[in-house]
Amino acid sequence: TWRMWDLDICTLHRYDVPVRAGIVSRISGISFRDFETEFFEPLQDLIFSKQNATTGDWEYTTRHSIVSEMVFTQVCRTDNDRRDQVVRVIDGLDASYRSDEIALSHLIRGKNLADTFEDISLARQVFDIAVRRNPTKLYLLQQRAILEYSHKRGSLEEAERAISAALVSDPDNPTFLHTQAQVFRRMALGASSELVRQTLRSRSRTTLDRISDQNNAYVLGTRARLRVDAVSDALEKLKRNQDPVYEDDLADAI
Repeated sequence: TWRMWDLDICTLHRYDVPVRAGIVSRISGISFRDFETEFFEPLQDLIFSKQNATTGDWEYTTRHSIVSEMVFTQVCRTDNDRRDQVVRVIDGLDASYRSDEIALSHLIRGKNLADTFEDISLARQVFDIAVRRNPTKLYLLQQRAILEYSHKRGSLEEAERAISAALVSDPDNPTFLHTQAQVFRRMALGASSELVRQTLRSRSRTTLDRISDQNNAYVLGTRARLRVDAVSDALEKLKRNQDPVYEDDLADAI
């Protein structure tokens, strides 16, 4: 049990999130009173406690998030181990508590899970469980899309389905719209047809146009990447054929 408490805290603190005592209590299934008397002192020079000056809650961390990552990796050596541990933590979280929702949002980030799992099917299982437990948390669908385009074995079609589902319920969410624009851009990069690439890049730009803050760094960054993609395509065509038409294409892309 002591080892599981250590691991639960490390699982969350990998993302530099202080873990409130109540979270660990809910995950472990131990009553808060027993938890307080048995777990109040730091464990084995690994876990450290401090009282939040604002809320008065006790919070637990390791020496550093890197230490947490090392512990998680050493204990959970296989994808199955990692899946079981992440699901154990998700099952213990109650997103109606703000602290638990913050913990869930870090744990379930698509890029984090893409880095955690070699086998994307297990990462998808984690998302399926998280969505079943928290069906109103639309950001889970967005993060599923990010998992799909971040993982080397991900599916851009799955990414597009996930982010489209999130936008059905929240069509003007700027974060969701940006993620959809990213999906269209990445689909364009993998398209073999020039017409399909242009169509997908146009859809990406149109999606970005729907975001109210056009000076947002993410919007500007994606527009710049779209421009670079178009320039790269034009240069490739010009390299293959020195036709002046392709010089015009390059000028237009720039």
